[in-house]
Amino acid sequence: MDATAELLSDDFVRLRLHRPSHFHWTPGQTAYLIMPSVSRLPFEAHPFTIASFNSNIFDVPEEQKPRGEKSTQFSLAEHALGSSVPFWKEVVFFINVRSGFTARLKEAALKGDKLKVFIDGPYGPSPNLGSYDTSVLIAG
Repeated sequence: MDATAELLSDDFVRLRLHRPSHFHWTPGQTAYLIMPSVSRLPFEAHPFTIASFNSNIFDVPEEQKPRGEKSTQFSLAEHALGSSVPFWKEVVFFINVRSGFTARLKEAALKGDKLKVFIDGPYGPSPNLGSYDTSVLIAG
């Protein structure tokens, strides 16, 4: 796929690519990225956490959508946000620039060229927070 790499600061690159219709993930999952124009070795893959929101709740067929009160909430959310919202059609990664591969990715972002990216995943389970009364989430 074609991806866009944007330098957000000296230390962070945002990598955005179009979400294939078959690609679904849950929060906390990772994917391995292969970028031949950035890598030094063929098929060099690096894992990164997926940072974008997954729209698969709105890809659910009508017969599988919830009924009753939940259905009304579902329809209101779908109507308010719309399935055409651009961030639902993208897979986004925020990549911390270090040395090696990520430093070369930063250089590619500075050039502004489209990058060819192969994505492998998603991997890892999503945490099940439903069994807890209280959850504290901390992001950095």
